[in-house]
Amino acid sequence: MNHTLNLDGIKNLPVWKSAHRLFRILAIYLLVAEIIARTTLGSALPPPSVGADSFEFDIKVYYLEQSIRQRGSLDCLIVGDSMANDGPDPRSVEATYQATTGKTIHCFNFGMPALTLDASGPLAEALARRFQPRLLIFILSARDFDPTYGAVFRHVADSDWTRYNLGETSIRGWAVNSLYGYRYFLLFNYWLNPSNRVNFSNSWNNITPQGFTPLYGYGEPREISAAQHGFEMNFPSAQKGFDQLLQLKHEGVNLLIVDAPIRPELYLTQRDDLFNPYIESMNNIFSPLGIPFWLTRDLAQTIPNDAWYDYQHVNEKGVPVFSAWLGNQLAENYPPEFFR
Repeated sequence: MNHTLNLDGIKNLPVWKSAHRLFRILAIYLLVAEIIARTTLGSALPPPSVGADSFEFDIKVYYLEQSIRQRGSLDCLIVGDSMANDGPDPRSVEATYQATTGKTIHCFNFGMPALTLDASGPLAEALARRFQPRLLIFILSARDFDPTYGAVFRHVADSDWTRYNLGETSIRGWAVNSLYGYRYFLLFNYWLNPSNRVNFSNSWNNITPQGFTPLYGYGEPREISAAQHGFEMNFPSAQKGFDQLLQLKHEGVNLLIVDAPIRPELYLTQRDDLFNPYIESMNNIFSPLGIPFWLTRDLAQTIPNDAWYDYQHVNEKGVPVFSAWLGNQLAENYPPEFFR
């Protein structure tokens, strides 16, 4: 007796034919998406989503992936909150470094607005593990230790993309890190909402291919007031993120901490209660660990009044000053041999 299963009848069923056709279409779509996204053609396409509910995060992840494909391994990765996001322009940092040393470096800005250490700490670790920069530049401020400040983009640190790069295995985490077809499917789902299409377009236009998001002109004027409380390190979630950042040093990551520049008037008003205790605490923590901590008080004094967007952010006139300072400091402290 012949027990071989005969599928001829099943294959002729309409449902089988439809499923087979759908599978072929899906396979072709995934193949085309992978090929295009991993070539220079992908730079002309809208950045796909990693499902973190942040178009800014989606765009920066994709731009960084493309930058590494086109330019090779990453020399310096800038991470931090909004003062990193719209502070140093990687193009200007690279140009200054090259003018000083004669050698080129490859930098990218992965700052995100309204991140405090409870989010920026794990995000820095995930980015370091994923992209392996030779130097991780973390732009830090006193307010990063207060998780009650802002919450706009904090959820990206809890996304499947971030958790997967922190070692938490999941199918969705693997997919958003590995399959461009799936990521474009997620982007399509977002685009079904008209307001999302507008928000995506605005974000896409604002972010440069190097991850930099410039501010122009001046923000809403605000009065400078004394700090509501002194510098504190007593928020468990922020402390956990800070510990994750420090742990990178023990894991062999070259870590550089840069104090975020602020307008001198703000520093003078909150100097005794907030900024000086913050600087003293950071020096006491970083110095024994051998982590460089670059202060920017002198830099802030050289930034003209019309080059500040507000008391904590520079505008298009202040960016070249900040970027040139960072490029020169890198050239002085990290010679080309370091980046080989």
